[in-house]
Amino acid sequence: MFYYEPEPRVEPPEDEYYTASGCGHEIYEGEFAYEYEGKIYCPDCLRDKIMELDTDELAYLLGIERVEAWNE
Repeated sequence: MFYYEPEPRVEPPEDEYYTASGCGHEIYEGEFAYEYEGKIYCPDCLRDKIMELDTDELAYLLGIERVEAWNE
C-alpha cells in the first residue's frame, strides 16, 4: 500500500497585483493595463475587445475616413 503526501499549498504570489475590473485577470505592478469604456483591461483582453469591433467602429476609433468606392 502506498501513501502519498498531499500536494503543498499554493501560496499567492509575493508580488503585489490587482485584478482588472474589465476582464478579471491579474495585472502585476509594473505591467501595463488599458482603460476602455471606463474599465481596465489586460493587453490580451483589450486585443479581444478590439477584435469584437466591426470595421466601421474600428475605422472611427483609428481616425480612418470611410469613402464610397467608385469605378472610373
